[in-house]
Amino acid sequence: MAISGKEDLRARRTRAFIRKAFEEMICEMDYEQISIKELTKRANINRKTFYLHYNSLDDLLREMQNELAQAFIQRTKGLERPRDLDKITREFFLSHEELGKSLEGR
Repeated sequence: MAISGKEDLRARRTRAFIRKAFEEMICEMDYEQISIKELTKRANINRKTFYLHYNSLDDLLREMQNELAQAFIQRTKGLERPRDLDKITREFFLSHEELGKSLEGR
């Protein structure tokens, strides 16, 4: 779905719908209770569309976990343990606070 090295706008929007629905569901229920059927219903897409973007719910979860981890790593780049443990801890809680605010705004 790439055009000239950039992801198609429709594909980005579809992935955003999938991720938003997944975030809502993960806040409401255990991961094991989430089904692709319910996720695609909430995202207002069909199952085939989901599978164009992800192989499984595990792939979606892994992608989102990696993005969160990378964001935290960037925030703490240059800090050293144990010397900067207080700063690292602060950044951990600040990043989670920002994540919570972004989820509330959806």
